[in-house]
Amino acid sequence: KQRDNTEKLQAKKTFYEMKADSDKIMEKYKNNSDEFSSVASYNEEFGIYKNQKLSQIKNKRVKKRLENLLDIDHPENIYKIKSNSFDAFEKESKVTYENEQNSLANEYTLATDSKTKEKILDKRINSAIEYENTHQLGKAWLDETKNKIKGDSELFEVEKAIANKQYNKATELLKISKNIDNEEVEKAVIKIQKESAEYDETNIYINDILKGNNPFLKGDPKNTTKKKV
Repeated sequence: KQRDNTEKLQAKKTFYEMKADSDKIMEKYKNNSDEFSSVASYNEEFGIYKNQKLSQIKNKRVKKRLENLLDIDHPENIYKIKSNSFDAFEKESKVTYENEQNSLANEYTLATDSKTKEKILDKRINSAIEYENTHQLGKAWLDETKNKIKGDSELFEVEKAIANKQYNKATELLKISKNIDNEEVEKAVIKIQKESAEYDETNIYINDILKGNNPFLKGDPKNTTKKKV
């Protein structure tokens, strides 16, 4: 019994030493998104190390105990490697998807004709469809994302009209929009009201000045400032 306990202890001691080294090998492949490559590389590297350690053990009973411990532990190690690769794949895929969406959104802002904009919009939607299909995020996620993409494009046209002082056009675009978020609509309406009031009043004061009058004699402007006038 004493011999059996001693051999069991020796096998366990060596096993945990090897497990620590196994964990170090697994850590090397933690950020590898290719699970097949990760598993194959781990099996090869740890296999060489394992054979070296086993060859150094002369006691056949200790060796057998150690082999059993290693065999039991192996499936869990493979599961961890696959899990790490899956996490790495999801992170890489998300970064790539976001970069693609940002790049296409920038292309949309630079496009000048409607046909080009439609093509870019289709690319963004197809990118979302591909991403959903890869990660199985579900119809609800895809529908929400497609609406967000369309809403972003519609909101850009509104912002562009506001920047060009085309306040009536911006208002009409908001009215016909089907995808801009309600909160964004409210923000845009407030912005249009504020900027259009400022623009109109500034022009009134400017026209008075151009006619040779001092518009500030009748009071300071309410929607703009003296400095802007």
